[in-house]
Amino acid sequence: MRRLVICLAVTYLLGLVPVGGCATCTTGGQSPITYSQGATRGDTYTTSAWSGEWLHFPPGRRLLLPHGLATPAVGVRSWLAFEAFPIPAGDAGDTTGTAAEAAGNQVVLERVDAEVVQLRNDTCATYYLRVEVRRDASADAGRGDGA
Repeated sequence: MRRLVICLAVTYLLGLVPVGGCATCTTGGQSPITYSQGATRGDTYTTSAWSGEWLHFPPGRRLLLPHGLATPAVGVRSWLAFEAFPIPAGDAGDTTGTAAEAAGNQVVLERVDAEVVQLRNDTCATYYLRVEVRRDASADAGRGDGA
């Protein structure tokens, strides 16, 4: 709290545009962008390979991902990085990867159904994103429709 007060006071006194920790951004109001270049293999949809190019995910970005799993019984996981190719391909001994699983409002799920997953970056940070959607086999087994 003290840092915010000091930052605002300095900004006011110097007539500066807020920078760094004082800046704000808008994370709402954007229309979803449909990303249809992901891949569905068996019971899993992914936006990219681990060593492939991840999706640019700036503040407020909303993505609509058609997963093709034909069931609303899915689990959604997401990973973020600060570069488009965060996981190096090749040598298993290479430990230079820079990705982590998303948490909190970094990736907000707005819609999950039998056809699509829609999500949003609700932060003021720019990331690169990888999403994995898996069919929940245990939920399908209880449907009794033979699927």
